[in-house]
Amino acid sequence: MEINKSDKIHMFSFVGILAIFAIVTSFAFTKQIAKLDGTMVYKELVKIGVKFPEIVVAQAKLETGNFTSNYYQQRCNLFGFRTKNGYMYFESWKHACQSYKHWQDKNYRYGKDYFTFLKDVGYASDTGYIRKLKQIIK
Repeated sequence: MEINKSDKIHMFSFVGILAIFAIVTSFAFTKQIAKLDGTMVYKELVKIGVKFPEIVVAQAKLETGNFTSNYYQQRCNLFGFRTKNGYMYFESWKHACQSYKHWQDKNYRYGKDYFTFLKDVGYASDTGYIRKLKQIIK
């Protein structure tokens, strides 16, 4: 079967339109990520019932370089969550918040100071992690 010149032009036009759509969609998604700030994260954490949302927002800011890191930009990973295979991917920053909520519900025991809990659970390998969180909160 032979493809004539007119069919080739239509095929290339269609492929071009798909490529433009993919670029625009990607740009829009990246732009949406770039606009994220602590207030948005705080509101979402409160909405879904995360305990100590001000501390958790500080964690997100620290883990993402104030929402600018590649791990956040490429993976929507607000909290540096990892598996043995590397950093986790999330569909959106809201899904990362839901994952944090699940982690917190599973691990946190009421009555314990949250900073002490984060240290005891080994949330971060950085020995200055708690100090840095407190500086962000101030």
